[in-house]
Amino acid sequence: MCTCIPAYVDIGKAARDLFCKGYNYGSYKMDIKTKISSDMELIASGAYHHEPGNVAASMQFKNKAWKDLGLSWTTKWTLENVISADASIEDKPLKGLKLSFDGQFVPLTGKKNATLRAAFKNSSLHGSISADLGRPNLSGSAVVGHNGFLGGVQLSYDFLKAAVSQFNVAFARSHAEYTINLAVNNWNNFQTAVYHKVNDKLELGYKIEYSTDRTDTKFSMAAKYSVDKDLVLRAKLNNRCEIGFGYQHQIHNAVNFTLSALIEGKRLNQPCHKFGVGLEFEF
Repeated sequence: MCTCIPAYVDIGKAARDLFCKGYNYGSYKMDIKTKISSDMELIASGAYHHEPGNVAASMQFKNKAWKDLGLSWTTKWTLENVISADASIEDKPLKGLKLSFDGQFVPLTGKKNATLRAAFKNSSLHGSISADLGRPNLSGSAVVGHNGFLGGVQLSYDFLKAAVSQFNVAFARSHAEYTINLAVNNWNNFQTAVYHKVNDKLELGYKIEYSTDRTDTKFSMAAKYSVDKDLVLRAKLNNRCEIGFGYQHQIHNAVNFTLSALIEGKRLNQPCHKFGVGLEFEF
């Protein structure tokens, strides 16, 4: 069992997943995952988004042929003709260290960008730093933890503006059955979230968010109920009367079906509701 400290972006992930994962309203989506060999995987994705009515698709190759050396790489080509590649080395030459390079190229315009990343994690620290060579921009984060308590900071520095462009802090208390976290983003957005695993079937989440540029506070709650190993039901609700539903059914070992909807409770008679269908095949 891994006892490593999570990355900053993963603080509060358990609660965040209850509100985001398993909902694909607003699109019809299909994913196909297949293993070409024991070391190579192909992922093809396609989606039709109701707004603005466009189609998005991509093909992605994941290769771990040199996993004994800690090396893996991924290439991706999208329908917008964007080619990207990511190469990383993990646990070499130091356990817990990960070095990666991410590059993008658009053949039609000649536009290109690259990002260098480094991260290190162990049982008490998770630190990361990334340099965007196109902007240029430098970002970093650090999380420390002890006995289930976590504290982290995340910041970005824009060299063109010679100023800090992002500054976030987060704190969390993690337990086997619950997680509580508080985050402050750029001193103008305040969030707190609670995740509670009631039992093996039922999970609950609560979230409160306040921004200084808004006069109201947003309160949301979500639930996930696993009927059995193949069927999962999801629901969420906020104080703006937005009601979300999710239905996920593993029809076969290789087929996963998802149906979701977002209902605008204050505008039931208007055509503003969103629906979505997803199919995932894995061979």
